[in-house]
Amino acid sequence: MKTQPGLCSTIMRQALFPLILAIVAAPVAAQTRTFTVKNNCSETVWAAGSGSTVPVFNGTSSGGIELLPGASATTTVPDTWSAGRIWGRRNCTFDSSGKGSCSTGDCGGLLNCTHSGAGNTTLTEWTLSTGPAGDNYDISLVDAFDFPVSIQLDDPSPNHCVNPSCSVDLRSFCTGDQRTLDSAGNVVGCKSLFGKFGTPNYGCFGPYGVPASCNSVSWNTNFRGTVVKKHCPSVYGYPYDDPSSDIACFPAPATGYIVTFCPASTVPNADPTVTPTFTITATNDGQTVTPGNSVTYNFNVTASSTFTGTVALSIHDLPSSCTWSGGSSSCKVASTATFSTTSVSLTPNAVAPVSVTIHANTSPAPSLQTSGLEVMGKSGALQNVWEGQITVADPTAADYTLQVSPRHGHPFQRRFCNGYVDACHFFYGGEEDLLPAHHSI
Repeated sequence: MKTQPGLCSTIMRQALFPLILAIVAAPVAAQTRTFTVKNNCSETVWAAGSGSTVPVFNGTSSGGIELLPGASATTTVPDTWSAGRIWGRRNCTFDSSGKGSCSTGDCGGLLNCTHSGAGNTTLTEWTLSTGPAGDNYDISLVDAFDFPVSIQLDDPSPNHCVNPSCSVDLRSFCTGDQRTLDSAGNVVGCKSLFGKFGTPNYGCFGPYGVPASCNSVSWNTNFRGTVVKKHCPSVYGYPYDDPSSDIACFPAPATGYIVTFCPASTVPNADPTVTPTFTITATNDGQTVTPGNSVTYNFNVTASSTFTGTVALSIHDLPSSCTWSGGSSSCKVASTATFSTTSVSLTPNAVAPVSVTIHANTSPAPSLQTSGLEVMGKSGALQNVWEGQITVADPTAADYTLQVSPRHGHPFQRRFCNGYVDACHFFYGGEEDLLPAHHSI
């Protein structure tokens, strides 16, 4: 049977037009990430969450949930979730209305948190994105530690991004008044140096408010370097620990992420002193360089008996040129680093020698101080670091110093001086006085 020319096409266009409008008008389905939160501890963990969207655990419990040993919960958040936090709370007691208190991680005495908790807990932090920058996440011990935690990608191929972990209970390395005690005197957490002292040098604010000016605090030899980074090299130990701790992941995992309290020693980036994959060691740490000259650091990248893979190397926290004014700082890079090779391929028990030469510029010359160095190695989901230091020397110039001492009944005094401005800043319990550099105390 013949049809009239153009009739069929006209009818089809008429029929398709509403369908096209419906497709165009239909809202785009929101994309999400699913988080599975597991309690692998031998004690109850009261998991909590906050952020631009407050997580709802198991579909019913907003902001918090009780997880008995071995229990787990899920929560789904938008793939644009920002300011996200998931953490654990210890020794909680709540009444039937959900009001009470916790020894660590307390969020205003509520079971169902609406904001982030007290600064005495291990945090996982999240900024999710659909763009090419990918998701950003980290485990933060900037304020304190209470529970071992790991983050793993929930994906059929979970090794395309670093899976950070702090699987060791750092309370066993915590002494004195860094310890957080409950009412019975039990150690329930461990404060960071910033959590203990609250001073600008450990909190990286005021005159230490940019990465380079906060790099003169002996991070490689204090609690952050000798405990946190030694046992948990993929986590934040101080506010500017970004290179080895702020993880960017693209593409995002197919399902989301798994957050585990008290993870097994077999998770990626577990304590490298117990289950090493590869290590980075130096044969000549703590060198001194003068502006216009260079020094060379020699390293060995060593595989464990079970590791096979390629390790990509990078160096961070190089000496910079800083100036201080009005209680703040401004810095720019004043040195360069050159590797003999930026990656090594390892087989079990292999040792690969690597060197990096650091050159101190003359204009601008680096600030005259001892600074931390960090060499980082990455291989898929795995990461390890070496923490060292370098000194830029000139015996004729003053160094940048911080002194803390009581004075005139004030609770504390902090003095900030440097060789580039003729002033020191004194802070008395939050009040600031500007005094000449030659003023004595």
